[in-house]
Amino acid sequence: MNNKKNIRLLIILLVLIVVTVALMFTGGSNSRPDIDQYKFSIADTSRIDKVVLKNAGETTRLEKTGNRWMVNNNYVMNDRLNKLLLAIMNRVKIKRPVAKQQLSSINDALDNEGTLVEIYENDEVILSFIVGGNDTKTVSYFKVKDSGDPYVVYIPGYTSDLTGFFNLKENDWRDNKIFSTSWRSLIGLKIEYDKATQNSFEIIFQDNFFVIPGINQVDTTVMMDYVSLFENFGVDRFVTAGTSAEYDSLARTDPFAKISLEEIDSSKNQQLILYPKLPDDNKFLGKLSKEDQLVIIGEKRAELLLKKKEDYIAN
Repeated sequence: MNNKKNIRLLIILLVLIVVTVALMFTGGSNSRPDIDQYKFSIADTSRIDKVVLKNAGETTRLEKTGNRWMVNNNYVMNDRLNKLLLAIMNRVKIKRPVAKQQLSSINDALDNEGTLVEIYENDEVILSFIVGGNDTKTVSYFKVKDSGDPYVVYIPGYTSDLTGFFNLKENDWRDNKIFSTSWRSLIGLKIEYDKATQNSFEIIFQDNFFVIPGINQVDTTVMMDYVSLFENFGVDRFVTAGTSAEYDSLARTDPFAKISLEEIDSSKNQQLILYPKLPDDNKFLGKLSKEDQLVIIGEKRAELLLKKKEDYIAN
């Protein structure tokens, strides 16, 4: 009796072993096929020489020209965003496929509201996909164009939503530097106040050094600290005309200050016009005269530029 029982147990054990081995090799009849986690990533991002983003009728082209990247062939691209874009394309991974019950709604959202991303090498598309996310901006979805298979994607160690990054507009991708000079190439700086004209002053290069007309004993340390601000001065952001009624209205009023920079290379000459702050606003609205471009500058950083002539008198 015991022998028969042992034989039955042995047979059951053998069957279980065979089934287990079969499942190991087949993954089960109802399991999904293996997913390439790096379906949307590019191992060697040095291959990438152009990225085109299309959303809601707008197209933004980020293209490598020589040794720098340009935005729509008009503006130098922000170097930090350039590095972040390439890092995302290198590290993005698939977390899981979208659940079946969500497929229809997410596909509709991606097809109608998503951003089409095209990655190029030598004018040939090497990767094309659509980016979207959920309403709470906690999940990012990628899918190959014209495919019904969206995936939840992520960047290891990066918790921010990827959708917003790919939805940046032309002005967001731009290099935010508006002044970029050095004492070797600077001809002069001029700060003009509209009403408090006694505070206006000019710094000019004369006889191998900088002077401030009207001040006999200049505090050269304070003066050179001020000049150094213009070596790499950036704005918080650029403002697209028509996107803020308040700023558009303010830009039609009289400015309170103008800051002009003159360089040996005249193409780098720039004038920044500053307007009075709006009530309860901790930022200044400015305008770049050369481009007729509105900009936003944080209060503390703007005030570094707004010095008075008396600040440079040596004690």
